[in-house]
Amino acid sequence: MFGIYTSVLRLSVRIEQEKNLNNELLFASQTLQNMVDNYDLDLDYYFTGNTRNNIDKLGYSDTLALSSPDKKIQLKKVGECGQGSGCFLALIDGEAIKQLTNPFKVSVPLLQFRIIPYEFGSVDAIQQKGFRMYGKITSSRYNTWKYELNVAQDIQLFFNIRKY
Repeated sequence: MFGIYTSVLRLSVRIEQEKNLNNELLFASQTLQNMVDNYDLDLDYYFTGNTRNNIDKLGYSDTLALSSPDKKIQLKKVGECGQGSGCFLALIDGEAIKQLTNPFKVSVPLLQFRIIPYEFGSVDAIQQKGFRMYGKITSSRYNTWKYELNVAQDIQLFFNIRKY
């Protein structure tokens, strides 16, 4: 009887961790889509003249830079992941840092953006600007050795920059 109780308890903890993970990922992706609908890629952040800034030769960056005529914002992973500390997806608006994921529920240990276009001057050669978001999101109490806490999900999303 005690074994059944322990199994049910472990399963309920895992289900709660999976629910938190899915809810946080859904909220972050919807928020990001809303931002993309109202902002454009800030290509000046990535390219100055013929020089690359904050982007590698394949178009990968740790920061997503967006801009509108009157505002510039950035999205990136903030914090160090580890026991007792949290890393999260953040919106950086000037000096203000706003959490897009709750570090008490989930951690974002890996996050990268692939900017399209990733070559300087190729904006006119493509039909649509956009970016891919790659990474991993885990439960805040992630532990590979415990079934109920070994909850993680890979992130692979694509966003078009749509100006309405």
